[in-house]
Amino acid sequence: TSFINLMLKSSDQKRIDLKKSFKEQVIAMYENLKNLNIFEKAINDVFEALPANALCPVELIMIIKQCLLYDPNKRPSAEKIYEDLLKWNESKKQQKNSLL
Repeated sequence: TSFINLMLKSSDQKRIDLKKSFKEQVIAMYENLKNLNIFEKAINDVFEALPANALCPVELIMIIKQCLLYDPNKRPSAEKIYEDLLKWNESKKQQKNSLL
């Protein structure tokens, strides 16, 4: 009987070890899924919209959003960003002059 008890204890210990191992694997998979969800959000452009306010005008937010696109081929070049900023600055000057 002691041999059988020893075998049962050994078997129970193996089950406990398997349960621990399974639990650790599930936790690791969950952590990977959490990271994957963040990655998917970045890919799918699901981040919250950048809020427009007095410190960050809509035009600038649009440029920032273009720069943050996942596909590098869809992001504007430095030259395009420079041109857009020049146009935006020029329109601001014109608005200011029209108010005077």
